[in-house]
Amino acid sequence: MLQSFSDRIKNSRWLGYVIVGVISVPFALWGIQSYVGGGGTNEAAEVNGEPIPVFQVQRIASQQRQRLRQQLGGSLPAGLDERLFMERALEQLIERELLRQAVADAGFRVTDETLRRNIRQQPMFRRDGQFDAELYRRLLSQAGLSPQQYEADVRAGYRIEQLRRGITDSGFVTADEARRMARLQRQERDLAVLVHPRTAAGAAVSLDEEALRAYYEQNSDAFQRPAQVRAAYLELDMAALRAQVEIDEETLRAEYRANQDRYGGQEERRAAHILIEADAQSGSEAAQEALQTARELRERLAEGADFETLAREHSDDPGSAGQGGDLGYVSRGSMVDAFEQALFSLEEEGAVSDPVRSPYGYHLIKLLDVGAAEPRAFAEVRDELERKLRDRRAERLFYDRVEVMRNSSYEQPGSLEPAAEATGLEIRHTDWFSRGAGDGIASDPAVREAAFSPEVREERLNSDLIELGQRRVVVLRVDEERPAQPRPFAEVRAQVEQRLRAERTEQRLRDWTRQTLDRLDQGATPAELASGPVQLREPGWVGRDAEGLAAPIRQAAFELPVPAGGGSTHGAATLQSGDRAVVIVRAARLPEVDATTIAEVRRQRRQAVAAAEFTAWVAALRSEAEIVRNEQALSR
Repeated sequence: MLQSFSDRIKNSRWLGYVIVGVISVPFALWGIQSYVGGGGTNEAAEVNGEPIPVFQVQRIASQQRQRLRQQLGGSLPAGLDERLFMERALEQLIERELLRQAVADAGFRVTDETLRRNIRQQPMFRRDGQFDAELYRRLLSQAGLSPQQYEADVRAGYRIEQLRRGITDSGFVTADEARRMARLQRQERDLAVLVHPRTAAGAAVSLDEEALRAYYEQNSDAFQRPAQVRAAYLELDMAALRAQVEIDEETLRAEYRANQDRYGGQEERRAAHILIEADAQSGSEAAQEALQTARELRERLAEGADFETLAREHSDDPGSAGQGGDLGYVSRGSMVDAFEQALFSLEEEGAVSDPVRSPYGYHLIKLLDVGAAEPRAFAEVRDELERKLRDRRAERLFYDRVEVMRNSSYEQPGSLEPAAEATGLEIRHTDWFSRGAGDGIASDPAVREAAFSPEVREERLNSDLIELGQRRVVVLRVDEERPAQPRPFAEVRAQVEQRLRAERTEQRLRDWTRQTLDRLDQGATPAELASGPVQLREPGWVGRDAEGLAAPIRQAAFELPVPAGGGSTHGAATLQSGDRAVVIVRAARLPEVDATTIAEVRRQRRQAVAAAEFTAWVAALRSEAEIVRNEQALSR
């Protein structure tokens, strides 16, 4: 049963922008070098004659770097090739262009109203719960996009989703196929496992001084002090700029007067509704029936029927139906967007909306009363005003200085002095750092990669702008460097011993594994092979998800062929601890499964088939398309 609509609807999300977020190429609001670099005429690729500009690839790659940096706690892995981001971003844009062309050829359409509603509901463009046109234009401008470009991108995303659903919804799996798969997934195997502990293999390794010195000489490159550099740099951080911004009292009061409508009280409206249930999971037939019922009720209201009476008789919201659909007073932000937009667009008390679709079904909404909005005093909103003004000014100052910093360091690449003078920033200096490790800003892998690039390290040029986090960038140049140097044997003796012991331990385990498998082939039993440090374990009958059995053992067991003729099959596995195991499969059996299990497996398999069909369809598009990649443009 439904709970009261007024309780449930507050925590709902609008389905539209969720879909766009899933199927759209991610929209980055950050990535300075990509955005201020401009589009130009450089093309990263052509897809059936349609160009993909380099700046678009840079934009997506920048967002991917930023997202990965956030997921990894603020820094990227050392040695990560920046070109990988560019290549991945390009492939995403190529696929998106192929899909865009396909939906255009197929004639898919998205209405202007659907597009407008989606964009107005995207949280990145909302301020104080309302769509802010100025914020919308500013964020798009910072991202190097015009409203027309972004709206075309969102529209294309909707069309692609229509096409994707058309393909994936056609996937099917028969009940017999699902039954066989369910039985196979629940197959059980009778196991015996021989385990050789790594610690025992390591304890048997004997190393003398001569062996250690010989290994050191043969692998001297592995025991060097890495090359290091020291760098000068300029750092621009919006948080620091924000602290420098001063806002006087008169400016705050002027802002308050200019935005009286925004800082007025929040209008409340008393609403009633009739809900015809058709949740987000309803099929098209159920949804059409609900819509038809709502339309019929709307016609009866237009003919003079009583709203309260119809609500009590027909509304599927038990929390309000008994009160004639009355929901009480509601304010903006307390309802799902579609309901809220319809309610606050009604102009007269007593007006009733046309059927409005929400995740719960179709609503007929009646405006009962409009509550007066009490204005908020200046003192109440002063701190909020100051914070917003300070943020806006710091943001403008930041992007202005980014542009100056980028141009100055690029146009005069032999020194940071011009950029420092133009931006008012102080030239700072790092300590020594290598390509693999550093402190301060050099703790960021992107900084180290830039410092050790040929242009910066060898040609002594200023680096490009490097993103250290949201609204924080640096540009650097190498001051000094010192080459890699061999470290004396005495200094690295412990490392040498550790590496050599690990290699010889691994060799002993490989030898044991090979010998054990050979003896099993020759007819030896597991019990006969369990001697010395080697342990025999008897898990018996286990399934694919058996608890208490290491995942590598389960994986090896179910990858082996089913034994035939009373024999066994066997293979090797390495455990997380480093121990080596030999897995012996003695028998297999398939259990019967119930109808519920078959239905669940069928559902999962249908999803997998649908995804595979869509992937195959995209692959077919690629194979038939004329795709030309500009490797030189990507390298730049």
